[in-house]
Amino acid sequence: MSYLVLARKWRPQQFADILGQAHVTRTLTNALKSGRVAHAFLFTGARGVGKTSAARILAKALNCTASDEPAPTPCGTCASCTEISEGRSTDVFEIDAASNTGVANVREIIDNVRYLPGHSRFKIYIIDEVHMLSTPAFNALLKTLEEPPAHAKFILATTDVHKVPVTILSRCQRYDFRRIPLTVVADRLAEILAAENITVDRSGLEVVARESEGSMRDAQSLLERVLAYASDRTASAELVREALGVADRGALEAAVESLIERRPGAVIEIIAEVHERGLELKRFGDSLVEYVRDLLMARLVEDPRRVVDRPSDELEALTTRAKGLDPVVLERLFFELTKVVEEVAASAYPRFALEVGLASLAEAPPRVPLEHLVKRLQDLDTRMSGSAPRSSQSHPPSGGSRDRREAASPPRPFPETVARSPAPEPPMEPSEPAPQVHLGFEGFVGMVRKRRPTLYGQLSHVRPVKFGPGEVELGVDTRFDEATLGAPETKRYLEELLAEHLGAPTGLTVTRLEKPVEAAPALRSPAPPPTMVEREEDARRVRHKEKEEEARKKKAVKTVLDELGAKVSGVRVLEDEEPPSHTASAKEENA
Repeated sequence: MSYLVLARKWRPQQFADILGQAHVTRTLTNALKSGRVAHAFLFTGARGVGKTSAARILAKALNCTASDEPAPTPCGTCASCTEISEGRSTDVFEIDAASNTGVANVREIIDNVRYLPGHSRFKIYIIDEVHMLSTPAFNALLKTLEEPPAHAKFILATTDVHKVPVTILSRCQRYDFRRIPLTVVADRLAEILAAENITVDRSGLEVVARESEGSMRDAQSLLERVLAYASDRTASAELVREALGVADRGALEAAVESLIERRPGAVIEIIAEVHERGLELKRFGDSLVEYVRDLLMARLVEDPRRVVDRPSDELEALTTRAKGLDPVVLERLFFELTKVVEEVAASAYPRFALEVGLASLAEAPPRVPLEHLVKRLQDLDTRMSGSAPRSSQSHPPSGGSRDRREAASPPRPFPETVARSPAPEPPMEPSEPAPQVHLGFEGFVGMVRKRRPTLYGQLSHVRPVKFGPGEVELGVDTRFDEATLGAPETKRYLEELLAEHLGAPTGLTVTRLEKPVEAAPALRSPAPPPTMVEREEDARRVRHKEKEEEARKKKAVKTVLDELGAKVSGVRVLEDEEPPSHTASAKEENA
């Protein structure tokens, strides 16, 4: 005798056997009792929730010969009920719309529906996956579906109701089947195993029920896999996860904890362990997203059992863990995880994408809640307007008095302006070999001008404090020049040029001078005159630096930096109109 799988062997035979769909079975039962049975039904819902089973039971209830009228509880033993259960009734037609999509198939139904049933009360057409019918086929079915013969009934079933035309929906009595709760699925599996004399731990059944995603048929199919894998062993929760390729709860908890605690190394080790076990990484990512979502629901919802479909022990542990977490952190983690999982699904290297994505997420700096920033900005605005005294604790311990003295004193002229004023050049130290320093620096500046002209303008405001093989020290008079020339990439490039110019490896040091200085004498030596474009570019760069310095010295900017602990990442200077002198000089040069 051939083996019959659990899903077929334990298919519901009565409305009472359909679990999790009480709103449907109750309505159909009352309709049969009162005789108010529609001529067309539409059953919609997820896969494996009882749509086709309910259609067969309804067909048996309409044609059961155990009573003179349609009965809400078919006997299951009469000839009509037996034929329908075995799929050989000549008056009940089960049609797969996925393989019968054309107008010709619908015309065959229309031609046959007008004939009376052979030995039953009604001729019943069960059209499964009806959304697969073509548009012309739907149009051909409209008239018959609206006014069928009195002896005909139509039962349509679909998983994608949004693909069914509204003209069909308006002619049917619609019933929406819901996903079956986890506990209901687990209880049903326990009843089946008890009848089959098979032992499986309750925790293992709950894992199977969770993986079925509310589908009873999927749960029974997964249970078949577990039983085949377990053989003569007791199917525990760990064995069930191993059989189904599901990540255990411990791995999920450890991964989420590592993400929250910002430990990227631990996350990568967990992914390696999951990969070695042969688990699908996309599925592991989906489980991570679901776990974080359940944590968030347990943190926000007063009664998590209504929205979190987990076993009682897992839900209790989840709720306890969620109490110590910030909802803002969980929300951010959820949204970032969804992006990582989407990238893993589309990547040709899922493991690498998951490792780098989760490591980047673990290393991301924590975010300050928006309401905290708003409150601090409001306090800052209040203190700046003078309505409230400034607190001494709002400033860092070092540098606070100097900032206040600078804010109280009138603004000083910009260093570039002083450098261009006729102020006398500061005396050099007697021990400094000025001629040799300037001579070598002049050649270096000429090299920079040829290799990278954009750096030449900044070197025009630099004083060579030390210049020789092995060590070069350049003095600057603005923080802008200090940050630009001291940037790692620029510094490495200049050191390479210095080594080539001086003939030995040379280190570069950029220092801030106490007083602004004029351009180095080396740059005042005879040199090719700059072009008009170079003069305009130098003038524009000077104006930009002046405006940047002016923006950085504003009292409001300094106060915001102190209060919020922020830093200036960049200053954007809007282009202004060229001075009239540039235009005049351009005209003269063109003339």
